[in-house]
Amino acid sequence: MDSFSIEQWMTFFQERWFVIVGAVIVLILVVNMVKTVLKWLLVLAILAGVSVYGANYVDQIKEVGGQIVGEAKDKLIEEAVKLLAGGDTEYRENEDGSFTITKGSVSLEGRTDSSEVKISYMGQSITLQADEAIKALIEQAKQNGTP
Repeated sequence: MDSFSIEQWMTFFQERWFVIVGAVIVLILVVNMVKTVLKWLLVLAILAGVSVYGANYVDQIKEVGGQIVGEAKDKLIEEAVKLLAGGDTEYRENEDGSFTITKGSVSLEGRTDSSEVKISYMGQSITLQADEAIKALIEQAKQNGTP
């Protein structure tokens, strides 16, 4: 388990407060009803269970956050490519061997000798590998775009 920040635990407490309330109620019942060493073993087991559950919950939040970012990134790339593929693009080759394709607020930048391109759209920039679709888009912009 990683170390957890206070913000992560606060998120756990805010979203799973009923687990904490249930654990406190069970602890109060155990402390009031059981009068032996077993009582303290049960208290420790309940506290450990809540801690493990909270730690796993924080990991789930991280995992879901990563999935959301990945999906947003894919959607951003898809929208930018759709806009660039629509025609009326401006293709510009620079002296240093790089090129820029622009249409409105979308731009695609790269180098002719590189397999990576950078797409900028809506204030966000993403670097990705130029697959066949991107290469076809670049070729189309070369042919149809204004120099």
